[in-house]
Amino acid sequence: MKLDTEQARLEEIAGYFRTEEGFNGTLIRYGFRSLQPWLRGSCLELGSADGVMTEHLLGAVDELVSVDGSQHYIDELRLRFAGVRFDCSLFETYEPGMQFDCIVATHILEHVDDPTAIAARARQWIKPGGHFLVIVPNAHSFNRLMGTRMGMLADCHDLHAGDIAIGHRRVFDHDSMYATLTAAGWDVEHMGGVMFKPVANSQMGQWFDDQMIEACWKLGNEFPRNAADILAVCRG
Repeated sequence: MKLDTEQARLEEIAGYFRTEEGFNGTLIRYGFRSLQPWLRGSCLELGSADGVMTEHLLGAVDELVSVDGSQHYIDELRLRFAGVRFDCSLFETYEPGMQFDCIVATHILEHVDDPTAIAARARQWIKPGGHFLVIVPNAHSFNRLMGTRMGMLADCHDLHAGDIAIGHRRVFDHDSMYATLTAAGWDVEHMGGVMFKPVANSQMGQWFDDQMIEACWKLGNEFPRNAADILAVCRG
């Protein structure tokens, strides 16, 4: 991977992708709820994007550092948030200069060229006993399984046009996520699920009211292998 090409790729995506739009913001909010039991002290956020998760984290930890590969996003967030240190860097070359009680990587490892290498680098940045908290989309999410049955995907691990547009390089399932993290040297303490999502994001936003969405989050906890997102909690 050429780092300058990767930087340009991220800037292009940042020019049009907003995580707060549509059902994405709801998924991030419930992802934060799923992370909350392990958030404490100093926190490194890998991949701020447009700051939806950043805003949640800011109120949950004592010290927050956030790094993103897009200068576009970083410039925007420096104007929006006081009390956060924002660094613009690719994860492949990032050096935070400190260690953290927790590291949060939500919807990151599906984007990077080598997720095992990035997860291994994160081990250098965690304090002893700290937690690496990962959320990624789930290939076995019910809506993706439905898409394969409808002929929209040949396999639930395939990338669709929406995945490609926002820079996804792969879709994990629970087994491949566990294998990636353990290969990087992490002790995986917990594998869970975030949100049961039977239909696409656009349909979730149109058809489901708040009570139904809350029920879907609870179902994601009960049936993690078919939740929309995979949650992995690793110990440093």
